[in-house]
Amino acid sequence: MTSTERRPRRTARAAAAADATAAPVDEFDRLREIFQARLRGEHLQLVLLSASLARADESQSWIFEDLKFRAHRLRGGAGVFEITELATAANALEQAAILACETHTGNTDASVWSALGALVALLDGMQNAATLTIARAG
Repeated sequence: MTSTERRPRRTARAAAAADATAAPVDEFDRLREIFQARLRGEHLQLVLLSASLARADESQSWIFEDLKFRAHRLRGGAGVFEITELATAANALEQAAILACETHTGNTDASVWSALGALVALLDGMQNAATLTIARAG
């Protein structure tokens, strides 16, 4: 290129457009990492809640409410990242906890224990086998 030729400049608009197309992938990767970290924390919380439920002798409504809340959030996150098995297991726990809240069942509710055990086992397997691979968009 000679000194009299003009070199094409990257305009601010072109730079912004390029950044806008790259940002969603980077942002999605960041969200994926956050979700993966959250799964480890949720696994621990579900284990602790199962221990609380096992030894509860009075009102378990707060435990069922917490299980319902956590399962709902897990189901939503799993749906975003298309982890169908996790979404299904979380939904089962959410529905069982909702029913347990409505019927004021005790700490031996079979549907809650079954769904809770399945979800904890799934999260445990995902952690131990390092198989948590969340699909990339696109």
